[in-house]
Amino acid sequence: MGSPDLNDHLDRLEDAAPTVRPSDASVSVRLTYSSLKEAQKVFAESLRRGALFVTGEFEWQPGQHVQLHVDLPFCGRSLEIAGIVAAVRPTALAHDDEEAGIALQLRTPLAALRSELEEATGAWFGTPDEPPAHGDRRATPRGPAHGLATLVVRGSRFPAEMLNLSYGGMLVLLEGLDLGLGGSGTAVLQHPHTGEAVSVECRIISQAPCDHGRMAAGIQFHYPARRIDEVMAFIDDLQGLQHAKELAQVRGSLGDAPLEDVIQTLAGASSEGTLRVSCGDEEGILIHRDGQIVHAATGLVSGMKAVSRLLLWSEGRFAYQASIDPFEATTEPLPIEAALLSATVNRDEAVRHGIAAFHPDDIFDVNTDLLDQVDSKLEDVHREIADHVRMGFPLGAILDILVQGDGVIYKALVELLESGVVARSN
Repeated sequence: MGSPDLNDHLDRLEDAAPTVRPSDASVSVRLTYSSLKEAQKVFAESLRRGALFVTGEFEWQPGQHVQLHVDLPFCGRSLEIAGIVAAVRPTALAHDDEEAGIALQLRTPLAALRSELEEATGAWFGTPDEPPAHGDRRATPRGPAHGLATLVVRGSRFPAEMLNLSYGGMLVLLEGLDLGLGGSGTAVLQHPHTGEAVSVECRIISQAPCDHGRMAAGIQFHYPARRIDEVMAFIDDLQGLQHAKELAQVRGSLGDAPLEDVIQTLAGASSEGTLRVSCGDEEGILIHRDGQIVHAATGLVSGMKAVSRLLLWSEGRFAYQASIDPFEATTEPLPIEAALLSATVNRDEAVRHGIAAFHPDDIFDVNTDLLDQVDSKLEDVHREIADHVRMGFPLGAILDILVQGDGVIYKALVELLESGVVARSN
């Protein structure tokens, strides 16, 4: 599906993280669906989305080929389905109704699988999704898709984070970039496991500012009829991989345990993994490998500052997968234990200095005369806060811009307020 002429567009994606190449060593597993109702249920909930979770304790690794032997005793037939291990839920992470097992991405084309099931059972397995007509703007079914893409607009390349994907387009996040509503360009998508890529012409049909200065952009795809099978198969592949990884995720509430405990537990159960955290409208990500945090981000902040901010969240949800997708690293590797200790200290500092008394939209004024008088006694962080207050930045922007941890910034802000150098704007 990929094309050599895409290489120039893919440097950023391919350098982001190593891909997981499928292993030549194939293994097999046998499943039995004892009734038509059971087979239709499994197809509707998983197979039609290109994935399947198989419970049990396996030594298999992501990228390994699997041959599924599916027995259908109610009609006296068996099916052979090709798959690849997309994610693993190890025994150490299994709990309650989340059993240990493997999540498989199906390699047998969905249309062929549907036809085989219908021919074998003589029953209907639902209507397949239709491809969008060329130039048709009607909605097509979307599914979540976490991964990197590249938008090539006016000769410049822009990295984007995919949020969801369909045959007709995708929703992406950009770092505060306004690409121009109605503008056209090329979208380059890369499969995180195989390294294959596909490019399609696209148009920007919507843009909306979101948290921390980022921009959510709706991208509409345009491809000729001769490419429908190619593009649809690639998007099926991406959506199947995403669904497989979701099936193997471990989920929970931040109300059940502090996030630092969650991170330590998950990192102790798997040598690498991706933790996604949400709190209200805010989202964060933390990726670990071999005892180190290799990437952490929330909004516009990353690294140690992001870890500290995530630990402030006492409510919300988390989802964890014991694998790593390609990512654009913004973090120097941080030993997990040391990073969590430092982040905990910074969080406690922010709480101690009254984070609850402030809001990201708070605006302050500077007493310039008093600032000049005490300037020699101030630390750099005090001066930086005063400078940004003078420029009209709200507190949220100041927290994002300054490199110091939020706890250090809150402490310095309180000291400036107590000294009268800054005051809340009326």
